[in-house]
Amino acid sequence: MRGAPSLAGMHLSGTLVFAAYGRGGANERLYVLDLASGKVSLGPLIRPVTDLVASRAGPGWLGLTAGGYAYVLHGEDPREPPVLVGVGEALAWAPGAEALVQEVQGRSANPDCPLSIISETDVHTGGAQVLYGQPECSGVLSVGSDQAGAVYLSLSAPQGAAVYQVGVQRLHLLLPGYAMLSVSPVGDMIVVPEIELLGRGPIPSSGAALFWQGRGGPLRIASGDRNLEVERVLAWAPDGAFAVAVGALGGIRSIWTIRAGVGQGERAPTRIGPALPAAPVLPGSRVGLPAASVAPDGSVYFSAQGRLYVWRHGTRTLIRPPNGTPRPAGPLAWLPTTG
Repeated sequence: MRGAPSLAGMHLSGTLVFAAYGRGGANERLYVLDLASGKVSLGPLIRPVTDLVASRAGPGWLGLTAGGYAYVLHGEDPREPPVLVGVGEALAWAPGAEALVQEVQGRSANPDCPLSIISETDVHTGGAQVLYGQPECSGVLSVGSDQAGAVYLSLSAPQGAAVYQVGVQRLHLLLPGYAMLSVSPVGDMIVVPEIELLGRGPIPSSGAALFWQGRGGPLRIASGDRNLEVERVLAWAPDGAFAVAVGALGGIRSIWTIRAGVGQGERAPTRIGPALPAAPVLPGSRVGLPAASVAPDGSVYFSAQGRLYVWRHGTRTLIRPPNGTPRPAGPLAWLPTTG
């Protein structure tokens, strides 16, 4: 890893918005780091969030999720209030955060099979469109969508999970035996095996895999006989070329990139982050969970153990904000410079 040159000498562009705890510790505040000048300004005070993404719905807009709630910020001004977009048992921002996919549950005639309602909310207008609404005896594990507007979900089941594409009031089976962790802007997925061995519980995981519709896949994400155990997909490149994930391979827990797209053979992940403690950081810790965001030029901005880094041209470089800047303690997002 390179040392930490001055921000001005790194020739970076855009702004990095990240969450850090305020003095009271109960809420987080967003901080806005101008990557060209190195200046930091205060953003809005918010409740602790689990996701933060740049939104193409407006200049400087941000989409954020906190628990089962999703909000949009119409800028980074400290007085900007979050606007509620939707609520749900499962939530996912569409690429560019111009829409929100959500799953909510309602009552049905069979109490063991609640009504599952999948809808999509337009961030520009606030209008919601119901895509699917049927009783589901299997729980919804995850939802997602791609830039073409296709919506996907994972359902759990006694015999194992499965990935589906949402049609007009029906589900189309795509991949049995797997659960979707995340879907790229172009429809590639990071999935994990979720198969029950009758009477014996779940089969031990064989690691994450890359899947796309059509011939081929799912492909192991591995290096030789060592599988990458993915905890969470942090971000995708805007063109879907690769994913950024936190996970462990060969006993090393770190942040990795995973090449996407069609092709044969296993996908060997590339380690871009420092070694992380074996035990995940507990939510609410002032150190913060790892987070990442990818700029259009492929630069990966990420946080780990309370520090900021950039991965570009195959090299990890530490980003040093001005003295007195709080350590990142939550998600982050890269935004293009406006003005």
